[in-house]
Amino acid sequence: MGLGKRKTGGGEIMPLLKFDARVGRFYTQDRVYEYGEWRSVQSDVTDDLVVIFDLKNIKRGWIKFPKGAAPEMVLFPLSVEDIGDAPSDEHREGLRVLARLDGETAWREMLSTAVGLWVGLDALHNEYLAGVEEHPDQLPVAQLVERKEKKTESGGSSWTPLFKIIDWVDPGDVTVPTPQPAKKAAAAKRNDMDDEIPF
Repeated sequence: MGLGKRKTGGGEIMPLLKFDARVGRFYTQDRVYEYGEWRSVQSDVTDDLVVIFDLKNIKRGWIKFPKGAAPEMVLFPLSVEDIGDAPSDEHREGLRVLARLDGETAWREMLSTAVGLWVGLDALHNEYLAGVEEHPDQLPVAQLVERKEKKTESGGSSWTPLFKIIDWVDPGDVTVPTPQPAKKAAAAKRNDMDDEIPF
């Protein structure tokens, strides 16, 4: 009998929803286990995109995307007005929001420092605030309705996605995972004999 698929050691990373502001496209990124190893699979989901956003728990702050390493984040709820200075020159102001695609059951993490996405989600958040009193504790279902292109000084493009709320989801129908604090490093209790042994 084979050992089967491990339940830890690579599979516990939350799937992602990414926005590439250079081309104005949304992508999912998932980790799949094949032939004894984990690999990333990316799919373009821009066309007819419908997303449930957890705008109630959206966070903003400072994000750094080190090459070949996990993102480093210092994030705050929107209720915190002063987020302080960037921890380093490599940190950029950005946001984190959980999203669930129409027809999926898994929540995806969206981390971005793109100005265009910030602008688009800010407009959507304003629409959310205007309607949340009539839909207490519900989550908005948003449809991507337009992508606006803006030419940059360097000759490239920067895209802004625009959404509209098309429905509201009862909280009993959707379980939003509790946002976890950013992991600074795996520096937890190295001398604890109950720690899992890394292979």
